[in-house]
Amino acid sequence: MSGRPAETEFSKISMKSMVAAVETSTNPRMLSMPTTNRANNLPRPLGNSKVLQALRALAALLVALYHVNHSIFGLPKYWLDRPFGDTFEFGHAGVEFFFVLSGFIIFAAHRRDIGQQSRFLSFAWKRSRRIYPVYWLMLLIVVPVYFLLPSFGTGMERNLSVLVDSVTLLHLFGNGVVMTVSWTLFHEILFYAIFSLLILDRRLGTLALGAWMAASIVALFMGSALSPQLAFYFSPMHLLFGMGMGAAWLIGRSNIPAPWLVMAVGLALFFGAGAEEVAGGHLSADMLVVLYGLGSSLIMLAALELERGGRLRVPRVLVFLGNASYSIYLVHFIAMSVLAKVALSLIGTATVPHSIIYLGLVAGSVLAGAAYHVAVEVPLLALLGQRSAPARIVVTRSVLRPS
Repeated sequence: MSGRPAETEFSKISMKSMVAAVETSTNPRMLSMPTTNRANNLPRPLGNSKVLQALRALAALLVALYHVNHSIFGLPKYWLDRPFGDTFEFGHAGVEFFFVLSGFIIFAAHRRDIGQQSRFLSFAWKRSRRIYPVYWLMLLIVVPVYFLLPSFGTGMERNLSVLVDSVTLLHLFGNGVVMTVSWTLFHEILFYAIFSLLILDRRLGTLALGAWMAASIVALFMGSALSPQLAFYFSPMHLLFGMGMGAAWLIGRSNIPAPWLVMAVGLALFFGAGAEEVAGGHLSADMLVVLYGLGSSLIMLAALELERGGRLRVPRVLVFLGNASYSIYLVHFIAMSVLAKVALSLIGTATVPHSIIYLGLVAGSVLAGAAYHVAVEVPLLALLGQRSAPARIVVTRSVLRPS
């Protein structure tokens, strides 16, 4: 009941695609994080964090590895040979990581807007500007394919109701989507709607957010008892946004003790859940969501603490890929599918080691997304008024204080 839709012929590569969702953050190239104030041992804002971008990049790469493993090399029409076995079958957990990151960034970026009704329209515009235009351009590319080549889809993609839902990213008529990757964006927009209530009215928003989280916890134990519509609105995936918000609140109030130990525990939870999913099969998908989310939260907190203590450096390439992660999300599955067809037509099943093709498809699809980021996303956002260096996000002890 995690809300991931079934795949179509055209978009089989994206059933558990990365969250863009999450990518739908403020793109904080300049994320100001607190460091320790030795006078009172409290965190104070200092420095520009690159850790969140690096984590987004790593999550994107993890999902790309999942896609090529599950939806290219796992299909009979391609090679039906997984050179790395089932190792990356848990890579869809990059989506969970992105949702945690999204909760963190939205809360950190807009905490001072909470309870400020005059900030509502600004919040709505900033979030819409970040999500819709770049997505709509990809939708304009994808929609004609389903009309010109109906065999690529199920027919649902040409329904007016599905088109309306896909354009608005609101499930007004059902749970159908045109671009399968957009399922994460529907959840993201729902999160923004709940968060906007906090901006309109602190008390009302707190009640709404609490009720939403509580309903998502209840849904953990209801399995398939909920209708598809209720399963979307109260998906356990939404707990990940709450985890991210909680992490932003925590690191804004205190230092994280023993960050290397916290990192080790987070990695153990995250990859332990992955091992259970790949080799165990004892836990439900929804319980795995919780474990992935907890692991992601601990990894993120530890990495931020290590960075603000000067003990963690982020390579430039990861910062760039983090900046480009939304475009990579929107583009990579289409690019991967095209590249796989080209590779199959050129070399068939002979001579070239499948591991080389495998890694080449991952690299090619990520590069295609990065190119879309540079050529389309950055100029488009600049045109719409978003600076290439976004506003600084300061996480301090005042994170929950009224503005």
